[in-house]
Amino acid sequence: MIGYFFSSTQMTASLEEAVKPLCDNKSRLFLFSNKSRDPLYPASPDDIGSAFQPLKRCLFEKVIIHASCDFFSSTMTLDWLANIVNSARQGAEVYLPRLDAGSARERNRISSSALTALLGEPVSQKGPWSIYRRPQDDLPVNHSVLGAFLQARGEFVLNALLGGALNNTRPERLLDMFAPILAPDAPPPKVIKRLPRPESVDIVNRVRAGELGDGRLAQQPAYTDPAPWNFTESATKFARHLNSWQGYLIPGTYYKAATIARIIEDHFGSDNPVSFLEHGGYAGTVSLQLLMEDRINVSYARCCELELFTLLNAMELHQRLPESIHGKFHMQITSAEEAGYFRSYDVILFSHVLLYMRRDLLDRILAAAWAHIRPGGIMIVFENTSPPTGAGGSDEAIIFSPRELDSYLDRLGELSYAESRTGATASRGDRETKALFRVLRKLPAK
Repeated sequence: MIGYFFSSTQMTASLEEAVKPLCDNKSRLFLFSNKSRDPLYPASPDDIGSAFQPLKRCLFEKVIIHASCDFFSSTMTLDWLANIVNSARQGAEVYLPRLDAGSARERNRISSSALTALLGEPVSQKGPWSIYRRPQDDLPVNHSVLGAFLQARGEFVLNALLGGALNNTRPERLLDMFAPILAPDAPPPKVIKRLPRPESVDIVNRVRAGELGDGRLAQQPAYTDPAPWNFTESATKFARHLNSWQGYLIPGTYYKAATIARIIEDHFGSDNPVSFLEHGGYAGTVSLQLLMEDRINVSYARCCELELFTLLNAMELHQRLPESIHGKFHMQITSAEEAGYFRSYDVILFSHVLLYMRRDLLDRILAAAWAHIRPGGIMIVFENTSPPTGAGGSDEAIIFSPRELDSYLDRLGELSYAESRTGATASRGDRETKALFRVLRKLPAK
């Protein structure tokens, strides 16, 4: 049996061509992809399993990892590789593409020294492949948020079922339950919900028509109180929850955290302590991962999130990560429209969340964040824009055009752009066709 790992939604001709010389007619090929949302092992040649699921130990006679995969300079890469390598039998061959440094994409790749520290020296080269041996002992899978997810995956299924019960919990009980990760300077969490979709679309259209914005606000509140949560048991919801983690949240954290780490490194260096806040970070996966990245020195990270149930999974991840980050990470359950900052930060991130915020309040939201960035600090904005520059759905009624999004940010300062997978500098002209991180730097104090 051979485990073949790649980054595609299907087995293409080029992927088949790459693996064919490394297989014999008797070998059975099992396919895994970084883009698959299937939480189960592939049972037939037509199935593609997720490369972000816990893999069975010592299963494959050979493991092949295609060059289409991302090998980011990230501790998540160490855990992703370790999980895959541990699925090979002891002494089995592990094929990796040669990762030569040079281009902008490769600058954000894992270093050869980090690979050697993890896998040892390659035993041979074959065409475009470097061949390693599976070590006798299992490789540790404890460097990152991915490692914590692989440990806590079963708990996340229960959290999906039980999370809504937090809506009926008294605030003082929440403070007791989640004391290790709740921001001590923030108010107790409360259950809130964004406006219904039709009302949000109506506000966006009125802002675009000039009826709202520039201080003219809609009359409705920024959020509504949801209906009481009722317990329901659904295997379909379990599967959907795991699919979202394996097919969206973990892969998204993988490339976002690596690219944000490079942006932070470029602006602050590797050693200077950096405080970080993200809006809409769900269970804080990006915040937690940045605390684990050894190429930068994030000394404090806070995740502001609207949904109360995210506390369960944030706590699961936090408890499974090293004690060295405990006390450096906090969750704040709040809406960005009414977030209290309580302190200033070196970096504030908005990632795929501005789209869903009250459009008539957007200037106020961004101005409040900008006011709490320290001199010399940066604001990072990452949004899908039209035509859709990402695969995560377009939300056509409310999606920003590149010019529309930039019009809000240009009011704060000078914009720069970074490519989403490499962190390399991009031009303003790239915004029409590429997914870009937008970066605003506040001038240092004189």
